[in-house]
Amino acid sequence: MTKTILIALENEQMTEACLQAAYEVGCELDPDARFEALVLRPDPLALMLPTEEILTEARLAEMDAHDAAEALKMQAHFDRWAKAHGIIHATFTCKESMGCLPTELAHRGRIFDLVVLASPAAIGKIDRPALTAALFETHRPVLLVPTMPPPKIGQRVAVAWRDDERAPKVLLAAMPLLARAEAVFVLVGRKEGMTRAPPVPQILVTHGIEAEVILVGSDILPIRAALLHQARVLSADLLIMGAYAHSRVREMIFGGVTRHVLAEADLPVLMRH
Repeated sequence: MTKTILIALENEQMTEACLQAAYEVGCELDPDARFEALVLRPDPLALMLPTEEILTEARLAEMDAHDAAEALKMQAHFDRWAKAHGIIHATFTCKESMGCLPTELAHRGRIFDLVVLASPAAIGKIDRPALTAALFETHRPVLLVPTMPPPKIGQRVAVAWRDDERAPKVLLAAMPLLARAEAVFVLVGRKEGMTRAPPVPQILVTHGIEAEVILVGSDILPIRAALLHQARVLSADLLIMGAYAHSRVREMIFGGVTRHVLAEADLPVLMRH
């Protein structure tokens, strides 16, 4: 079955990185993958400066012209990328969300196999609507792309393992990547009294994935920081983990480890809630 990849583009600066990462991972999942780029133009009211009490017609026209020009630049990047890689099934769509950016991304994302998005570390903002919509409303795995993704993604894979229902979800989605990886490392948070690493998770054994289990975390280096540190030590080019959050009224608040990885990761991260 052909895999489908949705690339959500929010600004021109991250377009090339997101396209490159989408191609690397998408073609590992399926050489005949179909790609769609979705440019999300936010509600101008959400972009108003705090000192602006009203959105004048002149200011609205200025913002609209800027957004339209940036969308054209992103489409040019997309067209060159699709041509360079000989991608036949490539679609570019620009949506004016007018206040419904999360809804649009959630609606479109649900019908794709993978959603690709710039990482919070690259954008410089964790609590943004597109990110929470992708992670918590599409019910799909989400690839978060750093400013400078590695040329190859999925050769040395680190898995942040937690024995609950979320980790198997993201691992099942990533199984084609894990099967092709040169090395897979399972990073397990060290608990009090734990002196040696646990066995390889059964889900990997069942699917024939060989992996090395490594304990991370100490009194000096907490687990949330140790995950990224160990991934760098291992020269991992992809981190796979579940996305954890707490519900507060209608808002999803990221858990501590998830928030740290989102804010600090300098490698691609594949997450699923």
